[in-house]
Amino acid sequence: MLKSDSICLKKLYDFAWNDDRTGEALLQNSPTGRQYGKLARSVAEPVSLYQGIYMWGRYDEQRRWINLYIGRSGKGKSHLQGRIVQELIDDRNIFWEPIFTKRQLQEHCRRNYPGREDYVKNWDRALNRSRATHIVWVETGTALPKDIADIESELIEILNPRGNTQLPKPPKEAHDLTIEVIECFRKEINRRRFEKSS
Repeated sequence: MLKSDSICLKKLYDFAWNDDRTGEALLQNSPTGRQYGKLARSVAEPVSLYQGIYMWGRYDEQRRWINLYIGRSGKGKSHLQGRIVQELIDDRNIFWEPIFTKRQLQEHCRRNYPGREDYVKNWDRALNRSRATHIVWVETGTALPKDIADIESELIEILNPRGNTQLPKPPKEAHDLTIEVIECFRKEINRRRFEKSS
């Protein structure tokens, strides 16, 4: 059985809502931005230091899970924890989406990173993960990087998360680990479904 777990993102929304309603932390190098970075690392601390697959998602009002984004680590993409921390830091605007409109977030981005329209596009794309409540992750053991990429492609095709705007071509044959990863996702999603902190 593959090792899996999940992290709750509530502390990051709480930080934005309670500690930084002005959005100062949207600038990574500001004092508040560095404080947010430390919190993001702390939230992701339980995540595995091995390669694997992860999925951002959220529970709706009826506690049904909605797939938002599927990603992977391995071959040049660090380990799971490193990859997830990087996304939490780079795509921090997600956690200010309940406070600011998309246009206001774009203005923050342009002001904080002048001349970097690529950042604005990345922030816009990141908003496909807005309202995410959890990130579920699964270690893929000794799977080769190509296998992990194939599993990611299959999962994107099967689970259709809205945040994956590009569909990598899935392999012709289903990978044996894909079903195991789905089962791990399902287990974690069900385990977290009725937690009060979600």
